Amino acid sequence: MLAQINNRKTIPSSIRHWYAPIFAVGLLIAAVIYFEQADTKQFQQEEKVSVVNKLSTVRARMEGVINGNLLSITGLTAEIALNPEISQEEFSRFAQIILAQKTQIRNIAAARDMVITHMYPMKGNEKALGLDYRKNKKQRAAALKAKEVGSIFVAGPVNLVQGGRGFIARTPIFEAAKDKTENQGRFWGLVSTVIDFDRLYTAAGLSDPNLPIEIAIRGHDSSGAKGNIFYGDPGLFESVPVLLDVSLPNGSWQLAAAPKGGWTHEAPNATAIRSAGVIVLLLIVWLTYYRERQRKEKEFVEKALRESEARLSLHIQNTPLGCISWDVNFHCTEWNNAAEKIFGYSADEAIGHHASGIVVPASIKDDINDLYRLLLEQKGGSRSTNENNTKDGRTIICDWYNTPIVDKNGMVIGVTSLVQDITERKLAEKELARHQDHLQELVQEQTSELKTAKDISESANRAKSEFLANMSHELRTPLNAIIGFSETLKQGIFGPLSNEKQQDYMNDIHGSGQHLLDVINDILDVSAIEADKLELDESDVDINGVVEASLLLIKSRAEQGRVELINTFNNYRPIIRADERRMKQVLVNLLSNAVKFTNVGGTVTIGAETNDDGSTTIHIADTGIGMSAEEIAQAMEPFKQIHRKDKNINDGTGLGLPLTQKLVEAHGGKLMIESEPDIGTMVKVEFPKNKAAI
Repeated sequence: MLAQINNRKTIPSSIRHWYAPIFAVGLLIAAVIYFEQADTKQFQQEEKVSVVNKLSTVRARMEGVINGNLLSITGLTAEIALNPEISQEEFSRFAQIILAQKTQIRNIAAARDMVITHMYPMKGNEKALGLDYRKNKKQRAAALKAKEVGSIFVAGPVNLVQGGRGFIARTPIFEAAKDKTENQGRFWGLVSTVIDFDRLYTAAGLSDPNLPIEIAIRGHDSSGAKGNIFYGDPGLFESVPVLLDVSLPNGSWQLAAAPKGGWTHEAPNATAIRSAGVIVLLLIVWLTYYRERQRKEKEFVEKALRESEARLSLHIQNTPLGCISWDVNFHCTEWNNAAEKIFGYSADEAIGHHASGIVVPASIKDDINDLYRLLLEQKGGSRSTNENNTKDGRTIICDWYNTPIVDKNGMVIGVTSLVQDITERKLAEKELARHQDHLQELVQEQTSELKTAKDISESANRAKSEFLANMSHELRTPLNAIIGFSETLKQGIFGPLSNEKQQDYMNDIHGSGQHLLDVINDILDVSAIEADKLELDESDVDINGVVEASLLLIKSRAEQGRVELINTFNNYRPIIRADERRMKQVLVNLLSNAVKFTNVGGTVTIGAETNDDGSTTIHIADTGIGMSAEEIAQAMEPFKQIHRKDKNINDGTGLGLPLTQKLVEAHGGKLMIESEPDIGTMVKVEFPKNKAAI
């Protein structure tokens, strides 16, 4: 006993502290296991009840659908019993009424003396006519079973002669008894009702993708649990499923169900229970280690503090910034290597001396004393720049950042200063300021020169505008006279011309005058656009109407060149917010170009569509001579024209496409050209969504 006591005393206290925690952990583990098992059992019971409820719903639907379908044919069977010689026409009339109802019946057949003699619908089921149930191995047993039991017997699912799969409900028909001594008359045959395989499952809810349970069915030919599995995974019956019977006339099926993904073996709350146990366990461990950790942390902090002080001292000595400490009387208590380099005093020379004796010029000693006193009173850091003295008599500029040193009681016991020599930076800043002043002078000179150039440019633009206006007036007046007089002479108002040559000359004079007037108008339009003085009179424009008017203007030229004009707008009538006169000018220019560059027998097609982004595109396509990429770029420059060695097309000023492009852009649109030599050209005019009239 004494030895045991001695052994107990030799056990370290750190190990004895584990006794209570180990006991508590054991109780905790037992509690976690108990609560987890209880929670799992309860969840599994709830899960099974949920599966039973959902499977009961499916069973009820299936029984309701089957019985409803069988009930719908009772009128037909009664009619056959009373009218054994029922015709196909009479049979079809009764069957049509049945199939018109909301049932899953695919077709109805009557087999007199076990041979199918009547069918509805007939189309698609012709193969079944004449089928003798007694000779068909797959259907003979079920047919004889229905006759034997004397009432409805559901068989299947089976492969149907007419194609597909279904359940066949066969109802025996007995002719009406001739007298009261007979319970029933002679056996007439069977009425076979084919219930569609897939429709039945859908009506019963088996096809619902949201059904949370997996279902299998067995009981081929209504044989219940002894029958074959004809729906679902056969392995479901081996997984301890929920089982329910579906009642059928003279038989049954058996349903098996389990949750999709299988039964839950672990309750959802198991993780939470375990997590709670782990948290409590961690709390026990943490409480056990708390005091020991405090002791070790205290030792660690003290050791780290000593090491930190050593590292800080080393860092202070090696930092590139001067680091100086002062006591409350502003005598130096610490002086690092960088401070020695900045001021020239060694640590031995600086430590113990007042700030005014080693770093501050005599002229501002009182100022530095006031600064430090204020720093001590506010107990906050400050930053300042003063001129400072060095040991060799130089004056340097330093940047000071001063922080009070406080003890554990919050009392200020000194100041730490970080010092950086910024003399060179200040000199560089002065030089930079001088350069900036010089640059400012240069900028002002350049600004003045630019203003002068702008004034000259504006004066030139005004002169150009005045020149164009004068040219317009001076040229249009005689041109109007030339065009008017030549038109008068052409029409013979003052008498006929003497010969055909005079008539040709007069036509040339009139055409040249009209052409020159068009050139002047185009030049003025281009100038107005370039000067940003083009004014648009915008309104809601029916593009279809503008297209028809434009086609009418170039119709004569197209007929002369034997070029076919095709308008594909049909009933499409886009409405665009635009200047109608300018829109007509755009379309006439583009259509004229298309006709001009299209050979005899070619076509020019115009159409439009609304794009996915809401924009509207008008396109004009021709089967003309086409252009290369270089020629397209040339055609878009003012006064530039395309010349082909094999084509003699010289009329025009070269302003049509550039002017058209500027008019389209003035409306906020884009003009795009796609072309290929000897193939043709497609010109697209696109207006943005905000130009579509609402």
